[in-house]
Amino acid sequence: MESRWTLVALTAAAIMVLLVTVVPTASGLKCFQCGFYTDGVGSITPCINHTVELHLKECPKEKSKSCLKYVSEGITVLACSDDCVEKESSWGGYHYCCKTDACNSASARDVVPALLASVGVLWGWRMLF
Repeated sequence: MESRWTLVALTAAAIMVLLVTVVPTASGLKCFQCGFYTDGVGSITPCINHTVELHLKECPKEKSKSCLKYVSEGITVLACSDDCVEKESSWGGYHYCCKTDACNSASARDVVPALLASVGVLWGWRMLF
């Protein structure tokens, strides 16, 4: 019986971790921001060193509706956007848009915690029933 309560506690902890990593908070949208991009003008300053320049920051109110990831021939720009539209640009790049915190990065360090929490919840649920 004690091991069942331990399992229930572990499952509850996994659910809490999942909620904390997946459910957005009441604060503003947070996007990874690195480099600069101006749509229509063709002005691009790419991310040079992701480990130094890549930061998760709260978006300013005038650009708080979505996160942007612009990719073109090895060039990447990550930013906040108010009017992001997924599209291919006229010079071969592509705009990816998303609307949740930290969604404009595809690095494994951002995906792994949520994935592990999900697996833990599913395993715990299976053990209960």
